[in-house]
Amino acid sequence: MGNASTSISSPPPPSESTSKRVTGSNWGDLHPIGNPATAAWHLCISGTDAAKLLLGYQPTSMDDRWMSRSDGPDAQGTMVVHVYRSWTGHEQFQIRASTRAVSDGPGPADAAGEGADVGAEITEIMWDQGDGPVQVGEQEAKDMMQFSTLFPTILLGASFVAADYCTQALDPETRKSNTGFRFESVDNANWKWQSRDLQVVTTLNQNCQIHQGGGGGAFAATICIDFDGNYACWVTPAKNQVCDLVFEQNEAPIDVCKSIKNIWGWVA
Repeated sequence: MGNASTSISSPPPPSESTSKRVTGSNWGDLHPIGNPATAAWHLCISGTDAAKLLLGYQPTSMDDRWMSRSDGPDAQGTMVVHVYRSWTGHEQFQIRASTRAVSDGPGPADAAGEGADVGAEITEIMWDQGDGPVQVGEQEAKDMMQFSTLFPTILLGASFVAADYCTQALDPETRKSNTGFRFESVDNANWKWQSRDLQVVTTLNQNCQIHQGGGGGAFAATICIDFDGNYACWVTPAKNQVCDLVFEQNEAPIDVCKSIKNIWGWVA
């Protein structure tokens, strides 16, 4: 995947407005994708989301596991987003997007601020397959990218993460002890859950939240928890199933999350 260079502004410190573009010039040593693979991807996103991808993401604390910057868009409206592990500087993904009216300079910030929806499409993904005996395949890479902490962090609830995928597990109480997630009731209004890693919460609507965590990378899980503490997950590798029910993204039933609780987690 080629990189289009462009003249961009200096990265802001965390206290500055996020409307300024991140360059990564203060990230130290960066390492390219070690064992790259590339595949086509057709994923439509809103103009607001495209603008945020273009602006990039600057880590503000040790809890931020991802950072990103972009090249372009070029004369054909193509930009390339580079996604790195913030702790190591290793590049994990590149995503190529074809923009429609997203440009360098003040335009994306204005569009994001005004809520304009000019639209863009992610057309290609490059990922690190890894160098072990079990390599990351195309679908797993796409799932990791779309449901990792990155998109909810950068896009603050990306438009393509749909509430239709929020589901409810049936009678999970007897199976909770066999899962990687451990639940504890705090009070009548709150549950807390403990996983192997930090979690990200994306509020889709007043009835449904998506919780993501479980170890990061290939060991990540996405779960939905309803008012009664029932839960399910999808896009979890078969070798590391940690939830009651596992669904592929397009197999999850229609949203039945009702009156969801305030649920939070921490590092194990």
